[in-house]
Amino acid sequence: MPRRKSTKVLPANVQTESDSFVPVIGKAKEKILTKNEAEFNKKIKRIESLKKEIGKIKEQLEYARLLVVSDLFPLMGTVKEKQKKYIHLLDTAFESGFFKKKDAETLMEHILELCEHVLSKPEYEDSEQIAEDEAITEIQKKYEALLYTEEENEMIDGAAKEMMSKMLGIDIDLDELRKDPSAYFEKKQQELEQEQIAFAEKQANRKKSKKQIEKEEKLAEEKKVLTKDIRTIYTSLAKELHPDLEQDEQERQRKTEMMKRVTAAYEANDLFELLRLQLEYQIQHERIDGLVEEQLKRYNQLLQEQIKELEHEKFGMIGYGSPSGMIYHKYCAPTPQATQRIFKQEKAELQHIVDSLQDSINTHTDYKILKEFLKEVRKEYKEREKESIFDVFMGRF
Repeated sequence: MPRRKSTKVLPANVQTESDSFVPVIGKAKEKILTKNEAEFNKKIKRIESLKKEIGKIKEQLEYARLLVVSDLFPLMGTVKEKQKKYIHLLDTAFESGFFKKKDAETLMEHILELCEHVLSKPEYEDSEQIAEDEAITEIQKKYEALLYTEEENEMIDGAAKEMMSKMLGIDIDLDELRKDPSAYFEKKQQELEQEQIAFAEKQANRKKSKKQIEKEEKLAEEKKVLTKDIRTIYTSLAKELHPDLEQDEQERQRKTEMMKRVTAAYEANDLFELLRLQLEYQIQHERIDGLVEEQLKRYNQLLQEQIKELEHEKFGMIGYGSPSGMIYHKYCAPTPQATQRIFKQEKAELQHIVDSLQDSINTHTDYKILKEFLKEVRKEYKEREKESIFDVFMGRF
């Protein structure tokens, strides 16, 4: 006689999404959920969604980073080496005295642009692993001094500093910024955080009103009760899942793994995960539909904190300006196949740059050819200048 298939029946009040248990309150259709119950469900679903998003983003970033290292870094290194060789060739051309004023100025601008590319540090590279190129730095300083007067350099720096200060809301030290942009912005971030802490401490030391004291005491009491709620769920799960109480070896191993997850959730103050585990393994000493309103309020507070933490974690991974954010927005796609296509295109573009630089190295030793090339470069710079003026003009409206 065939063995009857074992099935686990979830309580009627528990809903599921895909294969995971999502601890939402599912009242009978004819009965309307209270405000706190509806809020609980909303927050639980939001947390589940955020966790899935973050998991997917982590997978995409890990895959993209592997491709950056294996496919792009070698070509990026080749581009920089070609650029360095080309800069030295152009430096020699300038020193030859062959080029008159207009061409000489264009040549200097072109050299400075190439120096900027060579000395720049992509945010997704480990800046500590990038050695400074003293020769290129010296060439950059040389042509900055030749192309711009001290007064012009000060005006350019002043305009750049003002623009960045307006954008970021902080004073900028351009000398420090140029040395190591990542380290500089990390330092400014720490300074801002210290200022916020100092301000908070100053506010805390001010004489508090009776209402403020009562509010703080109430919040402290709510936090204390909330911590107790979390410990209650953890304790009930720990009792049911403790592997030492299990005689069957296979079941003992299963409970050992489950207990690890419960402990990790408890140590992380992850109420969502504890509730999910409670339902997943049908340990319902306290049914979710039986939660009283005050308890739901406390749960909702903690769940909201968890939502903020997850949103902060997500922003840290994909926010513009962060190293991983740059990789995510440039290279990550919904599928590995689409990501591979992006990298294939990027590799083709980098290879084109390598070939173009090599062609310039081969041909620009002939200064007549280089002179014709500088005419085209000059046209390009004029077009850029026009576009820049147009952007400034349009920005006024």
